[in-house]
Amino acid sequence: MKKIIIALIIFSFCGCGLVPAYRRAQPDFQKAANMMLYGGSKNMVRSDWGEPDKKEILEDGTEAWTYYNRQDGRTFIFYFNKKARLVRAKI
Repeated sequence: MKKIIIALIIFSFCGCGLVPAYRRAQPDFQKAANMMLYGGSKNMVRSDWGEPDKKEILEDGTEAWTYYNRQDGRTFIFYFNKKARLVRAKI
């Protein structure tokens, strides 16, 4: 019985290790859509996309991060509220 439990624990850890590789394999627009759908934050965007090419703070306090020349020459802009939550993405 203990061997079965240990084997299940090992398999669950192996499965968790594959998730980041899957996210890296997704196209950029799919990553952006998933972040908008499931909620994202500055830390989540930074971990998936790296440091932005341009950061600016808009008049309403929203922070905009711009990533230039991503896949297919697209530019992605992520907008964050004051609590560092992703509120909008523009491709």
